[in-house]
Amino acid sequence: MDPIQMVKGIINFNRKAFNGTFSAMMMFQEQSEKIVISWFDRNKFFPEYGNKIANEWVEACKKYQNEFKENIDKIYTTMEEIFGDLKKYKNVT
Repeated sequence: MDPIQMVKGIINFNRKAFNGTFSAMMMFQEQSEKIVISWFDRNKFFPEYGNKIANEWVEACKKYQNEFKENIDKIYTTMEEIFGDLKKYKNVT
């Protein structure tokens, strides 16, 4: 088997594993958000700023999760481009 194709397969496998894990983490995060927001809404003995803090926390988590995912996707794309470019060189096969 061509070593470059093998590395590309490994990269592809890792990307799929990451995406699956990230999706599961996002589902867990969404459920946690619903629970926290619902809990603050039902428990009126907490001041309004507690609910505001919870909403800010949720938005911050979403923002940083999206940034993290974008950065990881860029890394995988760069790795694929690097190994795709190696075919141009005669002594690499």
